[in-house]
Amino acid sequence: MKAILKYKYYILYVIIFAFIAIQQSMAYLSKIERKKQKELFAIKMNTKIKQVFLKQNQIKDTIFVLENKKYKISYSINNQLQKFIKRRIKRYRPDYSAVVVIDNRTGQIISAIDYARDNNKFSKSLVFSNTHPSASLFKIITSADLLESASLNINDKFFYHGKGSTLYKWQLKNKKTKWSRYQSLQSAFAISNNVIFGKAAIQRLNYDSIFSMASRFGFNNNLMTDVHLPKSKFPMAVNQYNLAELATGFNKQTTIAPVHAAVLSSVVANDGYLLSPRIINKVTRLDNTESVINYEQTKKRVISKQTTKSLQKMMRMTVDRGTARNSFNKLRNSLRKHLYIGGKTGSITGGIPYGKRDWFTAFAKPYQDAGISIAVMNINKKKWYIRSSELAQQIIEFYFTKINKLNYAVKGIGQLTENKVNTKMRL
Repeated sequence: MKAILKYKYYILYVIIFAFIAIQQSMAYLSKIERKKQKELFAIKMNTKIKQVFLKQNQIKDTIFVLENKKYKISYSINNQLQKFIKRRIKRYRPDYSAVVVIDNRTGQIISAIDYARDNNKFSKSLVFSNTHPSASLFKIITSADLLESASLNINDKFFYHGKGSTLYKWQLKNKKTKWSRYQSLQSAFAISNNVIFGKAAIQRLNYDSIFSMASRFGFNNNLMTDVHLPKSKFPMAVNQYNLAELATGFNKQTTIAPVHAAVLSSVVANDGYLLSPRIINKVTRLDNTESVINYEQTKKRVISKQTTKSLQKMMRMTVDRGTARNSFNKLRNSLRKHLYIGGKTGSITGGIPYGKRDWFTAFAKPYQDAGISIAVMNINKKKWYIRSSELAQQIIEFYFTKINKLNYAVKGIGQLTENKVNTKMRL
């Protein structure tokens, strides 16, 4: 009798444990299913958001429907800044113009607008396209590689022959003559000397190191996850002369998007960190204002802090005494004293749409703040209407006088002047 009772209890225990195991298995399978459904919904949502963004002619908050529910996309655009930039562009009416402004602290794009004179309309197609030769903007990447891989100093001098704006094979020969002229790496960057950068690349670098540095700065990579941004392209080098062309930006094969051009300056402003640019602030359901998707901010170190400080000085000299000096001489003195501004110009004929591209990328940093980075690309057919550096100067001045006003009473604000470069250079 006891054996039968013991057997019944054993059977009962087995049934109970089996029931618990089945429940746990069902719960686990249900959890996996919910996770799959969540992942599938996230994919659908991301795809839909990118489709909606592509269809928009201009960037403004919009509502869309997915699975019979309404959602709202809120962008990070600063409307006050966007309107000012539109007024400036309308005043000069270049053949084509594209402007991007990034908040260096968050990586958010606070302005993105482009313009075409032919139809007198604004859009966003140029801003998020990669059909634009990078020109001398690529010297930022080459400079970073020379400072890190080749261990050069910004005051190291190189000799060259002929005009610095050209790049002939005979200019790359390492032979001194009585007509040789000397220039430091910093000065060569400030006035965009192609010969010095071409010779430095051939003598001190190789294709693999430049390609690696370009990749770290975002070339041949997906920079944005919230919307579609075509990859900026850095091609293969076929010979030593082609390596010099790539290192100087003296080619039409290295292409970049205006958004990416602003990111280059943002890396320098953020002490060598690349923050992935974002334009979507949030996506919410209209019926309960619940945020349905969150874009993670990725941050990675691209160059060392020491290299960053050197690049900041080189870009500062471009604004103070280099190719952008005439534009920034017009900046208010009160702002010049309290902002650390650095930039890089570039110009080349080609790309789509075809024309003479006038580039300018820059950062502007007040004390104890990451500030903003900006990229301006004007495309001119026959006539120049306004230089990109001058338009950037006007935008920087407006931003720090109307939107993010400087607090001149902040203690220690004068420390910015300690980092001023020696602007006495022979051009």
